Amino acid sequence: MRPAIADTVTLKDGSVIHGKNLHAADGIITITTSFAGDLSIKQDEVASFETDVPVFVKTKNNSEVLGKVERKDPGLVVSSPSGNYLTSIADVK
Repeated sequence: MRPAIADTVTLKDGSVIHGKNLHAADGIITITTSFAGDLSIKQDEVASFETDVPVFVKTKNNSEVLGKVERKDPGLVVSSPSGNYLTSIADVK
């Protein structure tokens, strides 16, 4: 069962990690879990991620969007007040 308020990271092997304070930088995605503290995961091992609150997402072409991130096959959608922005996990900077 998914916690009421949580960020989610889904790995390419199918594992799902729930936590909070999701952060991506320099090819590493970090999520804070209640069971193991901060987990740092290589971004190329991540299939997708989702956030429960708006976050800033910066892409490799330096576009920056503030919004809630949701999985949208085959990538991610950032929902912001100005509309939806589609990107891939590989393009998140």
